[in-house]
Amino acid sequence: MTLSQPSKLEIEYLTLLRYSPRGHEMIHKTSRDWKNSIKSWTNMKKFPNFLLNILNQDNGVFEFIQDSTLVPIPSSSLVKPGALRVPFEICNELSKLKDTFQIVDCLERFKSIKSSHSGYTTETRPSINDHFNSLRLRDNFIYTNKIILVDDVITRGTTSISCAQILHNHYPDKTIRVFALLRPDDKMPADAPIYNIERGKITLHPSKNTFIEKY
Repeated sequence: MTLSQPSKLEIEYLTLLRYSPRGHEMIHKTSRDWKNSIKSWTNMKKFPNFLLNILNQDNGVFEFIQDSTLVPIPSSSLVKPGALRVPFEICNELSKLKDTFQIVDCLERFKSIKSSHSGYTTETRPSINDHFNSLRLRDNFIYTNKIILVDDVITRGTTSISCAQILHNHYPDKTIRVFALLRPDDKMPADAPIYNIERGKITLHPSKNTFIEKY
């Protein structure tokens, strides 16, 4: 399967936390500890209350994701039944806290690709076609007008926009957005909080180049 699109695709994203990939200050190391806890889904007992507090605040987060279908983004590798899938765990926590969500686990990775978080360069990271040729949409029906792709980390947005393109091909009239807990911040100040809501957009151009920019 090849990626074919008549025009560029833009989707909005929202993240709650940031981490420093290489910073040496204590807050940078703490942010990486948070990232590792989320990626392994360990030491997460306080996470439901943390998430509920955020959703109840007047910060635009609940409005961003409310009245939507939550679709967990697949891992880059093939996942065995019953294995940990952090995006799915995030979906579960959201659905427990608010009854306006439904979860539809309709995207499947049928062929492993390189992980975007494994230190590859821009040239060697998985491309749009790598994602598109290793993902498929299962026959699950989505009835809401809004779809929220859910992930643990947004880095360049390539995985998110690839999943969005597949969904857009089947549901061209639905609004598709991305919600993730984490994003990397190479310029994170030493006195900056880890909790930092960011909104922006990911753009996929017909040239298959992907751009991510915050508002």
